[in-house]
Amino acid sequence: MASQPLIAIVGATGAQGSSVLSTYLNTTSWRIRALTRSVSSSKAKALTERSSRIEVAEANLNDIASLRKAFEGAIAIFGVTDFWTLISDESNKAKVKDGQSFAEWGAEMEVQQGKNIFEAANQVSSLKRLVFSSLTDITKWSGGKYTYALHFDSKAIALKHAEEHFPNVYAKTSILVAGAYLENFKQNPFFKPKLEGEALIFNSFGTGNRPWPFIAAEEDTGSIVKALIELPAGLRVAAHRELKVMSDVVQLIGKAAGYEVRLEQQEFPLPDDLKKDLANIFGFVNEFGYWGNDPSIKQPEELGVELRLGSIEDWVKAQDWSKELNG
Repeated sequence: MASQPLIAIVGATGAQGSSVLSTYLNTTSWRIRALTRSVSSSKAKALTERSSRIEVAEANLNDIASLRKAFEGAIAIFGVTDFWTLISDESNKAKVKDGQSFAEWGAEMEVQQGKNIFEAANQVSSLKRLVFSSLTDITKWSGGKYTYALHFDSKAIALKHAEEHFPNVYAKTSILVAGAYLENFKQNPFFKPKLEGEALIFNSFGTGNRPWPFIAAEEDTGSIVKALIELPAGLRVAAHRELKVMSDVVQLIGKAAGYEVRLEQQEFPLPDDLKKDLANIFGFVNEFGYWGNDPSIKQPEELGVELRLGSIEDWVKAQDWSKELNG
């Protein structure tokens, strides 16, 4: 067992990380180390109960030493950061600097956590491949028109830092650029429809004519990451099932759920910094597309491996919408 290659998975209980873990559970030639902030948490205990092949290691993205220890001996690392987890913790508001909004603090912290992943990985002599989950550099690909896409640009900034300061590990890195989560239509109040009589009411933001890339993150991420670990480094891959305009996706959901669909402009009780962040992101996508004109982006079919991602419609039809809408 000890001679088998080891993959260390950051965010192993999250949407992307759990998909990577599940994929490697089906690959018996690899050992799996799942990183968690607390080995005594219910989610960490569930991992150990799921399979004896999962080693749970305690690590904090704010602590480089803990990451270095958790990465030790890894042949491959999957790295991911999460802006939304940072700003969902109300206790973090005490850490905001003067003149800084909470979302700006969250983006700053996400940048640092991304830097920490690369710094810790740079100290792992066994490492052959790091796959880092990132998003589009909106400031760059909009030519400076949209500069407040905080939780997109934060990941891009961390990558730029890695390229400059840790060239050895960056040379072993491939980048997964995740599309919009299909799971948002079940979990995120900005996307999840409201049932009113015989109609599903969807928010009309993001429903322009530009197609969006959609991914079922909990199902699809693992197969793409596995491909990136097996292929040569330096790839930047658009992780998605297919491109579809938002209005067509909501129509698919309405049909699967058995309701007519209405689009309405909805207001959410968001602070101004998050409203500005989302407005920049949706403005960018509707004007420039999800990836802008980034020539380095490769589509999944260009990898030359079979991924079996399915379609958006496949995912929509597989959901229990009666439970989601009435639960």
